Amino acid sequence: MRRYRAYAAPSAQRARRFDAAILVVTLALAPPLTAQAPTVAPAQPVVRGTVVSRETRLPVAGVSVQVGGTNVVAFTRDDGRYAISRIAPGTYTLTFRRIGFEPATSTVAVATGALLTVNAELAPVALRLSDVVVRTASRVPERIVQAPAAITVIPSYEAAAAAPTNQVATVLRQAPGFDVVQNGMNDFNINARGFNSALNRRVLVLQDGRDLSFAFLGAQEWPAIAGSLDELGKIEVVRGPGSALYGPNAFNGIVNITTPAARDAIGSKLNVTTGELQTFRADMRHAESFAGGRFAFKVTGGINKSDTYARSRTRFDSTDIVREYSAATSTPIAKQRGEAMALRGQTIDRLTGIALGDRDPLRSIYGVGRLDYYSPKGGVATVESGLSQTENELFVTTIGRVQVYRALRPYARMNWGTDDYYITGYFSGRRTPDAQRALASGAPLLEFSETYHLEGQTNRRFDEDRGRLIAGASARAQHVDTRSTLIAPEDDDRVDRLYSAFVQIEYGRSTKLKTVVGARVDDGNLYHTQISPKVALVFAPTEMHSFRATINRAFQPPNPAERFLHVPAGAPTAGPQSFEKGMESYFAAIRSSLTAAGYGGQVAALNLPVDLPYNFAAVTPVFALGNKGLRPQTIVGYELGYRGELPRKWAGYFTADVYLNEKRDFVTALLGGANPNYPPLLTANGISLLHNLDDITALVGSTSLSASTKAALLASQPALRGGYTSLASLATRLSDGTPALVLSYANAGRVEERGVELASGFQVGRGLRADLTYTHFEFQIKRATLTGDRLVPNTPKNKGSLMVTYSGVTRLDAGASVRFVQSYPWLAGVFDGVVPAAQIVNANAGYRITANLKALVVCTNLLDQQRFELYGGSVNGRRLLGGLTAAF
Repeated sequence: MRRYRAYAAPSAQRARRFDAAILVVTLALAPPLTAQAPTVAPAQPVVRGTVVSRETRLPVAGVSVQVGGTNVVAFTRDDGRYAISRIAPGTYTLTFRRIGFEPATSTVAVATGALLTVNAELAPVALRLSDVVVRTASRVPERIVQAPAAITVIPSYEAAAAAPTNQVATVLRQAPGFDVVQNGMNDFNINARGFNSALNRRVLVLQDGRDLSFAFLGAQEWPAIAGSLDELGKIEVVRGPGSALYGPNAFNGIVNITTPAARDAIGSKLNVTTGELQTFRADMRHAESFAGGRFAFKVTGGINKSDTYARSRTRFDSTDIVREYSAATSTPIAKQRGEAMALRGQTIDRLTGIALGDRDPLRSIYGVGRLDYYSPKGGVATVESGLSQTENELFVTTIGRVQVYRALRPYARMNWGTDDYYITGYFSGRRTPDAQRALASGAPLLEFSETYHLEGQTNRRFDEDRGRLIAGASARAQHVDTRSTLIAPEDDDRVDRLYSAFVQIEYGRSTKLKTVVGARVDDGNLYHTQISPKVALVFAPTEMHSFRATINRAFQPPNPAERFLHVPAGAPTAGPQSFEKGMESYFAAIRSSLTAAGYGGQVAALNLPVDLPYNFAAVTPVFALGNKGLRPQTIVGYELGYRGELPRKWAGYFTADVYLNEKRDFVTALLGGANPNYPPLLTANGISLLHNLDDITALVGSTSLSASTKAALLASQPALRGGYTSLASLATRLSDGTPALVLSYANAGRVEERGVELASGFQVGRGLRADLTYTHFEFQIKRATLTGDRLVPNTPKNKGSLMVTYSGVTRLDAGASVRFVQSYPWLAGVFDGVVPAAQIVNANAGYRITANLKALVVCTNLLDQQRFELYGGSVNGRRLLGGLTAAF
């Protein structure tokens, strides 16, 4: 394998200087807060105004204001105001749109130097699919009815209702077919359409085009997202393979978060939240435009502190998990060996192992600065940087629970784009200056990693707008340095490079039928060239209904942990040497006893080894090691879908998707004997030791010795056979020849998945609507995995949800939801058990005190149903939070 060492890992001092530089850049992006827009008439025309609800006369945030015949669009802020400052003189039609409201239009005549006020009133209506525009399915804007993928939109105002929790992953539960499981307070694993896992990375998560995963594991770190939930903007969720446009890890789907531009958030905002589990959170945002509207900046920041549902598991009698889960399930829970370390802040009682004292709270802080430039021709340039720090978060991994004492996540990005093309580049890092701790072993784990990414895309119409070409390319470099705590020195401090190019062509001879063909090529030094094609047909007989058929291929490459892992998997053990000496003593005793009884010839024919060649040390190390020969996992998905509006009397929508997936080459759990680089060691002269024992049994049985003598000669065999069975697949030699016990990874298995995803929403009454989802999932193993491994989808067979919301009629907004999840087995590394069925009720309410002040209340798990959502995770209970949001 090719190696790249472009630079050495930064020292701790260099890392601190770099993080400080990121913070300085973040603050520098914001001009002085005293900078104001000019008071004289601007050189360009300006259209501004306020949008309110016709029912309540209160401002409506998040309304798009489109200037007809141009690419210019603005959005209303929290007080309902908007401003447009880059249109040429002329007559235009302004269109005001927001999901849940009837669109409104207004015609304006703009003259040079004019300052016009255009207000609008929107009437609340049921959600209409024909008004929803998405961009994730094709990387360009299109009506959701014509999108060639199963896609769900979570609007910003729905996310804002859950803002006090700031648990971004929870709002993804609104998408049918999506699995979101929670451990502790902020650790979530998200997945779509089967085979979830600890630290799952089968769904690509993007924020403004930036991959939110970190390099070593390729998974998301949800508490490290630098932002407030109500400031993240629009969230689009694509289910199904997406590598044809997005490459690695868009295996089961894509989550695309698009934050508002600086000009769409003019003004200031402050959120303060407090409540159960000693929660306190504060978030602020300030944005201004200057230089005649050519520039705008936005700064955001926040702090958070809370307790957690997680508990220490250090009892010497191994009953902690049994006690913790006793109130959450009726299924018997097996004891699990106590962890070596308690959660930070606690100590361990020397006699019982019980954790004593209070856990240190979870803490986080973040800051982000953004500067936008709006060119006269419609292009937008963005420079943004941010830094977040989290403390004491707990993650469930395949090797046990890991507590992250402190993690820093700096990032920076630059973007230049128009409707026809864009170029973007970003840096994203992760540093753990205070070592993470594997609670099972107490081992300190470090990670200092960076990702550098450059990407460009162009979009072109052709054949009188019947066709559209979308093409792009990207290059990425990932640096990983674990200071030899997770990767062996010879593979650590590494830089890996990845390259890709993609193209998609859409064509339709009529407005009703569209054909989509695309493919992407990915290559680099970590895996062989991967080609990910897609084909789709979209038939839309009307603008309110469409039918879709798609075929996609996607892949998920092994992460650096699976390739290069090198950590102790347990304490060194004396068992192998004891077994070796016991076997040698047994062979010697058999020779002596049978020869003395006159069976020397038969014994000689057995050719029993005199000295076993293994030479185990007094204690043998136990390692978890990566496999450099792993292949990417692949999926081929076949999908049929329908989406459309219900009859007008129902005032709603309905979507249905059915799929068939074939997945192969899963990366197994850590197994003995799986990696061919570490073949089984326990053989002698090419003859299995079990075979030796079988020969001895047969010989002893054929002798004329008494039954008691035969029993005495065979008495040691059960223990020896058991020792062999436990060591046969694990015992091997390391590259330096040292005998060791090794667990590693391999590729194995082929699975067929089938599923149905249904969703519907409709107006129940004035201001009252209901949304329902139902998901059914099945799987069948077509090719078995390796011995000792099991394929478990970690996904319920049936689940569903009902959400009722009330808004747009009075000052009060309210909502309640209930989520039904069927019981299902969970297996991810060392955690193997059953997740109980759950019926979780959540509720929220908001009251607009004034136009600029709103009170919010959110209660998750309203009925305090004690449940764990992944086996090995915490038991989660109720959380009641309240807060105020002030915009000014």
